[in-house]
Amino acid sequence: SYDTFADAYGRRDVEAKSKATKQSKILEKLIAEHEVPEATVEKWLEKAGVTTVAKLPADIQKKCIDFINDSL
Repeated sequence: SYDTFADAYGRRDVEAKSKATKQSKILEKLIAEHEVPEATVEKWLEKAGVTTVAKLPADIQKKCIDFINDSL
């Protein structure tokens, strides 16, 4: 069950990864819908030391989502 899995692998880590996955899908959708320049996305990825939006840490994804929403 989920509880057994979460207990075995650390509930906080499991839930954090789940949150990051959901946020990355939201972020990818916002990037496409609002035509965020590729250079901007590359800057975010480079600063975080990752190669894809999905690999951004959850807190960075949240900041990027907020940036896009605040830019509307």
